[in-house]
Amino acid sequence: MLNNIRQALDINERRARELENIISNPKVTKDEIEYIDSIMALFEDGSSIIPRPRILDRQRQLMGITEERAKEIETSLANLCIEEQEYLNRCIELRKKDESSNQEVEIKEKDSNIRDFISDVSGISQDNLKEIEEKGKTFIKGLAALLD
Repeated sequence: MLNNIRQALDINERRARELENIISNPKVTKDEIEYIDSIMALFEDGSSIIPRPRILDRQRQLMGITEERAKEIETSLANLCIEEQEYLNRCIELRKKDESSNQEVEIKEKDSNIRDFISDVSGISQDNLKEIEEKGKTFIKGLAALLD
């Protein structure tokens, strides 16, 4: 998928890898990805990151990113052309989507473990527990609709 995006944006393979490494480096934290995403949003608005807007500096502080690390990140992004910005935005979107799907898998596994435990303790079959769970979801959706 990224290869198609890279080609559509006319970015060479070497430069694409450099851009991907900005966010795929294992040392890059989730908070740093969010910080990069915020910087990219400034670019979309036509803003400059130099001098750093107060809101960006406040976000950096809240996320626990050091001033030195923020400058490193900002320097790596400072001279991106529009196509490179778009490519990096797509990389960030895909990474967030991947992280989100991984979290969903973890939640489903935890739900399954809880369901197994309840089944063992209560003697209710897995199928009956799933049915009870579905009825509960339907009830909550109906209740939410009434409250809207």
